[in-house]
Amino acid sequence: MATKLRVFLALFAFWIVISERLQWDSLLIGAICSAGVIMLNSDLFWGKGDLPRFTLRRTWIMIQLLGILLVEVVKANIDVLKFVLGRKIECRQGVVVYCPTLKHKWLRVMLANFITLTPGTMVLDIDGDCFTVHLLDKASADGVVKWSIAEKLKRLEDE
Repeated sequence: MATKLRVFLALFAFWIVISERLQWDSLLIGAICSAGVIMLNSDLFWGKGDLPRFTLRRTWIMIQLLGILLVEVVKANIDVLKFVLGRKIECRQGVVVYCPTLKHKWLRVMLANFITLTPGTMVLDIDGDCFTVHLLDKASADGVVKWSIAEKLKRLEDE
């Protein structure tokens, strides 16, 4: 219940900021919309046991993950730029099924988001432990399977 209240207050504060009005009708609509969003999405909230404890070691690993992601995004942007600016577009699109060995759901969600944030790749589906990943070029399939971010996420799991 406390989580829903915090989310409601955050959504309502966001409503006030974007509406730029403090009249009662605007506040009422914002409260109704915020409550509606919470009611429709309450099954998506994390439970108490779903997320791990906060530690400095986990924070350090997360900082490293963001650094690796930044480097991977820059490299992927350069690859996509080569495809786009090349004289002849020779991208051989493909789909690969990738099954990382991550136990926790929140780590699988993070990995799926990291893959999708990288240009040229997109997670199409998550079925159990396996991801269906669309690739701009089939040659990059090995890069997805041997991605160092998955190994860092496993380190987060072991902490």
